[in-house]
Amino acid sequence: MLSKNQYSHLHMIFGDTSNEEGAAPEEKVNTLAIEIEEKCSRLNLILKGYGIKANPVDANLVQQAARFTRFKIELRPGETIKKLMDKSQDIARELEAFGEIFIDNVKGSTRYVGMDDVPFNSAGQTLELFRKHSFARQR
Repeated sequence: MLSKNQYSHLHMIFGDTSNEEGAAPEEKVNTLAIEIEEKCSRLNLILKGYGIKANPVDANLVQQAARFTRFKIELRPGETIKKLMDKSQDIARELEAFGEIFIDNVKGSTRYVGMDDVPFNSAGQTLELFRKHSFARQR
C-alpha cells in the first residue's frame, strides 16, 4: 500500500484532470500503485532467482517520474552491487522493463542501491540522450 506522501507525489505527477479514457485521477493513481506493487513483487522473485541477497523491495520507496521509475534495493551484508549489475540485462528481460535499467548507488545513502527503469518512447525506440553530430569542414 502506498504512503500518503507517495500518493500525493503520484497525484501531483498526473495532475487533476481526467485522461483520454475518462478515468478520474484517483483511478490513474490507484492503477499505478497496483502496477508498482506488482513490479516490486516480481522484482523480489527475480532477485531471489538469481541468488542476489536483498531485503524485499518496498513499494513505498519506489520513485515514479515522467521518464523513469526508480526502485530502491537494499542489498544484504556481503552482497555486491557488481553482482546486481552483471545480471541487469537478465533482470530487465524478466521484469519486462520498458527499456534499459541502470543500477547505481543512491547518492547520500549507504543503505540502498537504485535501479532505474528508463522506458522507450511511444514509437518503441530508445530515448535519445545524446546525439552525435558530424561537422564537415566548409570551404
